[in-house]
Amino acid sequence: MSYFILIYKLIKMIILALIIVVPTLTILSPVLDLYNIKIGELDINLADINLFFVIIFWVFRGLTRNRKYLETHKNKYLVTEINRKIITFALTLLSVTVIYSLFVSSNNFTAQLVSLCRFLFQLTIYFVLVNSLKKISYLKWAHICFNCLGYLVLISSYISMVIFNFTGEKIGEIQTSQNGVRYFGLIGDQLGFIGLIFLFISLVCGQKINAVIWGITIMATGTRGAIISLLIGLIIYYLPKLSSLLSKFWIKFADLKFFLFVLFGVLVYLLFYDKIIFFLQSIVEIVNYGLERLTNISVDDFSAKQRQLTWQIALKVFLNNPLIGVGYSGFRFVALQYGADSLLTGYDLANSTANASNQYLQVATDAGLIGIVVFISLFSSILKLLQVASHCPIPELSKFFMAGRIWLWSLLIGNQTAAWLIPGSPINYLLWLV
Repeated sequence: MSYFILIYKLIKMIILALIIVVPTLTILSPVLDLYNIKIGELDINLADINLFFVIIFWVFRGLTRNRKYLETHKNKYLVTEINRKIITFALTLLSVTVIYSLFVSSNNFTAQLVSLCRFLFQLTIYFVLVNSLKKISYLKWAHICFNCLGYLVLISSYISMVIFNFTGEKIGEIQTSQNGVRYFGLIGDQLGFIGLIFLFISLVCGQKINAVIWGITIMATGTRGAIISLLIGLIIYYLPKLSSLLSKFWIKFADLKFFLFVLFGVLVYLLFYDKIIFFLQSIVEIVNYGLERLTNISVDDFSAKQRQLTWQIALKVFLNNPLIGVGYSGFRFVALQYGADSLLTGYDLANSTANASNQYLQVATDAGLIGIVVFISLFSSILKLLQVASHCPIPELSKFFMAGRIWLWSLLIGNQTAAWLIPGSPINYLLWLV
């Protein structure tokens, strides 16, 4: 009997470790090519398998408990506004996919259904954590794990930058061009958007140096959507505080301690001039390249032009299927019917049509006007939920949810160059985690 208790506790620890295990596997699977199952053109990696078994265990655990437990928790999982809207969003995606298959075309129904199931697995993490983190101690532990994950991402990104600059070796994804270098580390091109939440957490917690370090990481990716989202988030955070910050800034000049601090900084600068200049030049080059990509969005810009053409195709798909779209992830299958092969000549066709390169257009092609209405309703509720959660009596958690709300607003407003509610997206997983 003691062995069964030990095994049960071990599995429970694995469930609680979900907050770090799944994203870690999500990061490592593409880098180390840890794919185990292939269904058609879809790769199922270790993160998906791990999440699947955790969900199965959670369901089994619920079903083996008495009905009284399930009944008393019915409101907790099914009746609250946020839960109903998440379930409504999932059912909407499923319904429009089935309807499109029945009445328009069933050629790609299996592939679409597999993609939708994979997306729903990631969405289910919300319900799994609600069930698992029922004690304050568990919630605090999860918060610590979340921060550890952030430092893991940050350290790996800087290691990648340092090694490439000194040895030329690539650790993780690094893109080089005539204009500069883009550093994505182990995570890939979503690093900038993931780094945003940790930057906002640092800001809200008053950790300004951490925020600057994260800012450099985001700029180093050169991702326009992430940089614009960063600017939006900074405006949301600082605008209400602007008058008080300005008054504090001017008071600092009359402070003797501040004057001594400035003198000490000048002394260090004079003593270590060469090393500081080399370090600052590297940082300036990284920031300059990020800003250059942000400001030089012209018709000659390769990636910007590709996104514009993808948006053009996605808009046509939506206008021809305005009510229910073409089903979940259907855009990648119908894009060729709208002249994607001729329009995107010279570009990687599969990559350019993998999604709509914009979350709103992605929802529009997935589920039409019905999907857009449900999407807006869902995210309005999530923002409202994070606003309420920011009044949590535990200071560190209150700040975490406040930062989460700023992060989500920055994505919804600033990230117009990528779709992120898609299977395998770290941003998708991170959203339900928050």
